[in-house]
Amino acid sequence: MYLSRLMLSDRAPEHNRFWQIGQPYALHQEVWRLQDLPKEASRDFLFRLDMGSGRPTLLILGPRPCVDDSGLWNVETKPFQPKLSEGQMLHFRLRANPVLRQGHVRHDVVMHAKVLARTKGKTSKDLNRIEHAQGAGETWLEARSERNGFRLIDVRVEGYRVVKFQKNSRKQKHQIRFGQVDFEGRMEVKDPSKLIRTLCTGLGPSRAFGCGMILVRRAD
Repeated sequence: MYLSRLMLSDRAPEHNRFWQIGQPYALHQEVWRLQDLPKEASRDFLFRLDMGSGRPTLLILGPRPCVDDSGLWNVETKPFQPKLSEGQMLHFRLRANPVLRQGHVRHDVVMHAKVLARTKGKTSKDLNRIEHAQGAGETWLEARSERNGFRLIDVRVEGYRVVKFQKNSRKQKHQIRFGQVDFEGRMEVKDPSKLIRTLCTGLGPSRAFGCGMILVRRAD
């Protein structure tokens, strides 16, 4: 596996794609191009877009180094070979789409928590999205910790937003909508092989649209 860090080049505004990649589906297509995958192939990569420095930084984890001969991106790539041990403490960041299933239907855990709160007589003043995201998101993540090789020590929700966009195909248009939660916290490694697998394959749905990548480093 390879982890690539991409930043827009100084000449990026000269490219037509520069003015489109702020849209979720256009970004998905751009990452597909950077991973040099044919359209009919199955997705085998994870990605995450960060805006912390005010300049977009794209992280892509996949079985191939990223390829960009357009001059749109400055690309740095290194092998991804994590070495973990049982009991090791890690700081993590995760952007995820936490959902719960009811039959064949997926529900955003944050919106579901708000609906439940309303049924208990809460007013709109009581329905803070971040508070619901903290409670429902932490419960969702905790439920997935053991089978993914870690124990959750502490976690806080840094942000929540609803992503909405239209995906057009030759035959029809699809409206896509999902919740996106930014988690940050600490975990203990319980099963190194399981956790490494999760780092490589991601956690939760909507991985094709920038969710699921877990970033870890040694905890101080």
